[in-house]
Amino acid sequence: MGLNIKDAIKKGNGESVLARPDTHVARCYSVVDLGTHTETSAKYGTKTNRKLRLSFELPLETHTFKEEYGPQPLSVHKEYNFTLGEKATLAIDLARWFNKPVTPDTDLDLEKLLGKTCMVTVENKVSAAGRKYAKVNSVTSVPKGLTVPSAVNPTTYYDVTMGMQCPQFQSLPQFLQDRIASSEEFSPPSEDKDIDNLLQSIVVDEEETTEKLPY
Repeated sequence: MGLNIKDAIKKGNGESVLARPDTHVARCYSVVDLGTHTETSAKYGTKTNRKLRLSFELPLETHTFKEEYGPQPLSVHKEYNFTLGEKATLAIDLARWFNKPVTPDTDLDLEKLLGKTCMVTVENKVSAAGRKYAKVNSVTSVPKGLTVPSAVNPTTYYDVTMGMQCPQFQSLPQFLQDRIASSEEFSPPSEDKDIDNLLQSIVVDEEETTEKLPY
């Protein structure tokens, strides 16, 4: 039985358990459309982008969050700008993951990413606010002959066209629900509001270089 993420967040000891820096076998178990957000970073200034979050379980990296569940795989996550331009991180990762070129014309079915195995290269970092986190630097294909253990976590797929009353939205952790609810799809900007009130108070950690395929 998979660990309920909400339980881990609400009832854990508050300490982050980070995947060690390395290249790990992994499996995608969550694809979440975060909607459109305007964000500011020192490197890229203020930009508005549709956001996508992929989550991967690491079956060989485990931790006992709750005794009744026993060892559970650690998870890592990567947030992307939802664009498939030549230098876009999403396009680069997908091309390396499935060993196929990805362009803006690619017929991309995101739901088919669920359950797909891959390799993720993880780095441990500290944000400007002092928060330790595991950053996914890259996603690549699994070498031929390497077996990935069976999935543990249930899969989740959500896009903003599904609204906020659907079971998929309700199953998301509260911080993701809040992030989606603040998107322009659900909270469109008003012309008479000051732009500073529209910017999300989010630290942008990910560097954005921002046939039907089987993903």
